[in-house]
Amino acid sequence: ASFLQGVIQDVKLIFMPSGYITQCPNLNRTCPTCSDFLSLVQGIMDLQELLAKLTAKLNYAETRLSQLENCHCEKTCQVQGVIYRDRDSWVDDDHCRNCTCKNGAIECRHMLCPPVNCSPEYLPVHIPGQCCKICR
Repeated sequence: ASFLQGVIQDVKLIFMPSGYITQCPNLNRTCPTCSDFLSLVQGIMDLQELLAKLTAKLNYAETRLSQLENCHCEKTCQVQGVIYRDRDSWVDDDHCRNCTCKNGAIECRHMLCPPVNCSPEYLPVHIPGQCCKICR
């Protein structure tokens, strides 16, 4: 007497290279080998290492960027090769002006000359290279 009874119906035993394609017709490539899996695992480990390095670089760059955003960048002015810092003042003798560097822009105003009170024997005259008249 047999204790186990059953029915097997429509069974196919396939013994050939690439036999799995018959069982899974939509699978059009060979099954991955152990070597394929090892390569995949190594590739993932390499990518994780690269991701860690890039994350560290990105964090460093973001820290530097936030420091630069908090930095006040002073704007300067340049006149005939001379660099003036913000709020520096100078005299433009060629045009008789007082100039100031304001936030990277040059602002100039004509010089105010003191009144010339000459004695009767002298006259107020303008001398080339001088901004204000003098008595002569």
